[in-house]
Amino acid sequence: MLTKRSIVISTQMTSIGLENAFWDEVERQAKLQGMSWQEYARHLIRDAGDNENRSSFIRKKILQLLKEELERAKQGHQEASWTVRAAHRTYEIGTRGEMLYVGRDADNDIVINDESVSRTHLILCWDKKKWWALDLNSKNGMIVGGERVHATIVPRGMSLIIGDVEISLMN
Repeated sequence: MLTKRSIVISTQMTSIGLENAFWDEVERQAKLQGMSWQEYARHLIRDAGDNENRSSFIRKKILQLLKEELERAKQGHQEASWTVRAAHRTYEIGTRGEMLYVGRDADNDIVINDESVSRTHLILCWDKKKWWALDLNSKNGMIVGGERVHATIVPRGMSLIIGDVEISLMN
């Protein structure tokens, strides 16, 4: 449903018609900027040409802002696939996030139901280029290439041994 609101632009009263979802977003963005919706609407249309429909221009700018916000959110949620080999079971798990907790407790991002794994055993961290594994001072530690390590870069295919379990980054 289209809702019209009146606003003064360049000393002239004009009407802007937008769907309620767009008005909600104009108000949300205005609040984030510490402005009234009127100030924010004026801010949005300052680059509009004289012959451009102001309502259409605001829709276009709001959609552009939402697209940029979505892209920023996606960048903060790195996707990865991991292989977990435990006892008599091998499985794959897909994850999203820059910081993943691994351990036996159900509230971890990667849950490993094996008594040799600590409740919260390690953290996997994405630094925008590569994955890192950080042991959280677990009882059985983290083994890479036969050596116990506290932290390591995790390239694709490399195995991390935590307790009796092997974890590998697939992609």
